[in-house]
Amino acid sequence: MNASVDIISRLDIQQRYEEIFDEQSYDRIRQWEKLKHGIVPTQQKATVKKFLFEEELEAYRKLRNQSKASKLLEAVFQGITSRHYIFPSLGEKVFFEYLLQNTYPEPINCIIEIDEPGLSIVTDQDEWAFYKRANSLETPMEKNLVLQNSGHMEIFLKPMEAVHVPFLYDDLKATKQPEGQMISTKVIFRRWDNSSAISILDLRVERRPYALNETYRLFNEAATNCERIIKIRGVANDRRIGSVRCLDASAKVLLQHRGVEQELAVTAYAGEPTSIRMLLVLLYGDRYGYRLLSTWRIMIHAMQRIDLHSTMGQSVKIPITLKSSTVSGGKNTNTNTHVKAKRIIAIHEFNDYGTLC
Repeated sequence: MNASVDIISRLDIQQRYEEIFDEQSYDRIRQWEKLKHGIVPTQQKATVKKFLFEEELEAYRKLRNQSKASKLLEAVFQGITSRHYIFPSLGEKVFFEYLLQNTYPEPINCIIEIDEPGLSIVTDQDEWAFYKRANSLETPMEKNLVLQNSGHMEIFLKPMEAVHVPFLYDDLKATKQPEGQMISTKVIFRRWDNSSAISILDLRVERRPYALNETYRLFNEAATNCERIIKIRGVANDRRIGSVRCLDASAKVLLQHRGVEQELAVTAYAGEPTSIRMLLVLLYGDRYGYRLLSTWRIMIHAMQRIDLHSTMGQSVKIPITLKSSTVSGGKNTNTNTHVKAKRIIAIHEFNDYGTLC
């Protein structure tokens, strides 16, 4: 069977293309079209019908012969392929175990091939035990199940042995894909000695839309670092936060503990005036970043700094030019200017030194 599969898989596509689409085939196609759409004398109608029937029959034979190879390959691999569906959302991790069985009466070394960066095998024993408890799995665990050898992951299997391989899918490390669209990635388990496939995992992934739990707006001077401390409140069932992750690698987000309270320390660079920077912060209930409890959106508004010096008790008028980012016909619109003026006035209460920013 393996020899037949190898022969089928080595079919020369270019040769088949040349066999089907040679000059003789084009002449027959042109003659066929002429006979179908042209005016045929009555005495030649029987001959034309016979010719058309033979051409259609030959086309059907070629199509059936072409699909034989793919159908045979599909039938061969269908017996060793298992399909699994997961539906992660933004920042979520999905854990599952795959049953791998050695169907040979001899011990083998199995090489694992993974082509998805977001999919990995859990090798830490404590982390594996945590995921089992989180998913209420009672399958057996094996120490040092997966070994690293020359950049490859290997599993040693005894004759007719079956093991549960722990897989973890991390949405933040996975290949980006649109929400609602299902993609397929395969994990192939091959024998080390002859590279023949013994098992195939067909993983189907469909991303779900995520929900925002909190939104914060921070106003900071443009072109400077924005440093803020945000108290963590409103988490469901007053759960404690175990770890945090920020989707922007250039921003620094730390989890701080002040007694029984928890705070989020955010440090990020504010851009040019009138620009808005958005940070997505994920709060988890464990140190492995598995149980997602809350998703925060932090908006950092970069404001233009304006220093006003005046005497207490005296009113003073100072002309201020505000830049607008909305352009209509080469001129700044008044509407956008008014909006930015309101934002500057609103920030006055955040400054302790009487300076408008």
